[in-house]
Amino acid sequence: MIRPKGEKEFKPIWEFSDKFKKVYSLQGGYQGHRADGLLALGGELTVPDDCFFALGDNTNNSLDGRNWGFIPRRNMVGLAMVIFWPVSRRWGIVDSVPPLNTPTVMPSESFFQPHAMSFQ
Repeated sequence: MIRPKGEKEFKPIWEFSDKFKKVYSLQGGYQGHRADGLLALGGELTVPDDCFFALGDNTNNSLDGRNWGFIPRRNMVGLAMVIFWPVSRRWGIVDSVPPLNTPTVMPSESFFQPHAMSFQ
């Protein structure tokens, strides 16, 4: 979900471009664009000045910055509030089982609707 600057309501990403709709629905077999050369295993990657490199929440199966490249600072409009996955040694939490190695799926639209949360 994205909240456009100056608006109060969040909107699904596919409302901003037909390209996004094609990616998420796989219409016509379209699966997005790939930034060639970023997936080299074991190699080093230098992030250009004023750019960010984003990693997805499912490290082994995410289509993230390793596929679509760098994000220019001018395109960043939000802040990460929490990183909650993966729960692993990398984030200071020792895991007792190996990380999940399952493909990432696109959640249903209702997943992105605001929900009240309570903790016990």
